[in-house]
Amino acid sequence: MREVKFRVWDKTEKIVWYEFNIGIGGQSETKQFILMQFTGLKDKTGKEIYEGDILDNAPQMIKVCWDSIGGKWFGHYLDKKRTSSFWMGNEFKNYKIIGNIYENPELLTH
Repeated sequence: MREVKFRVWDKTEKIVWYEFNIGIGGQSETKQFILMQFTGLKDKTGKEIYEGDILDNAPQMIKVCWDSIGGKWFGHYLDKKRTSSFWMGNEFKNYKIIGNIYENPELLTH
């Protein structure tokens, strides 16, 4: 069984928090944060891969996404020549996290 955990993108502070406590005080509090779930996978350096991460395995770069219909993690190629996606598996031990879609949006235009 994999560990279920999250990190959050704080839209106000413009930072990713790995340790956080979100209260249920009101609607405005939840609109400040975007949850990103841990995939249960690690990159080639042992770093945990989360939803929204951008991975590199030159010359390929991918964005980590969740398919709610298929119920699986997948990688979406960021190369403009390749528009396909693929299900995530153990091959991601060869990739390295180089950023995420919130802190490094410039990587999305690769």
